[in-house]
Amino acid sequence: EGVERGESKKESLARSDICDMAEEIASGGDRNDYAVLSFWLLLQRALGPEGFFYPWIRMLPAQVPTSLHYTPEERHMLAGSPALVLTARKEQGIERTLVLLRTLLDRHDQVASIVGEFTTDDIIWAFDIISSRTVVMDGKLFLPILGDMFNHRTQSRSKIPSGNFTDQSHFTLRSSRAYKTNAEVYLDY
Repeated sequence: EGVERGESKKESLARSDICDMAEEIASGGDRNDYAVLSFWLLLQRALGPEGFFYPWIRMLPAQVPTSLHYTPEERHMLAGSPALVLTARKEQGIERTLVLLRTLLDRHDQVASIVGEFTTDDIIWAFDIISSRTVVMDGKLFLPILGDMFNHRTQSRSKIPSGNFTDQSHFTLRSSRAYKTNAEVYLDY
């Protein structure tokens, strides 16, 4: 098979293995959207400059300031807060995702040759990116990459609309007003 549009040579060589692994992750049950997106993000990061999404991956923060990175003292200040419960749930999801991805990499040599070994820090990074950049539509997580190119402004007139996907790879962003050519567009989400 040849290299498909937007696909690196490494991805092309491992395409069926990548697809098989992604299908296995997706059928994994609880939090599988996070696991699938974590796998995709880490695959794209591992591809580096060869990856189609490298310019976007390169602009992502190395760390997102979330409660996952709090010190024990900072977490103690959250005692009784729902944030502490949510952090514990996220940590459990990270551990499950790490175990799942490592198990699957043992069976998918071609993918393993691209991504190497996943660490807890890798999965935390992926979960942070997912938590800070996804939108939920029709009960599913979507990562609108183009959305990162817009600045945020509360009460903007442009919103990411609910349920306005034309298929799994396209969505429409609508504004309630016209913009002048070359004007900056802001999103409110």
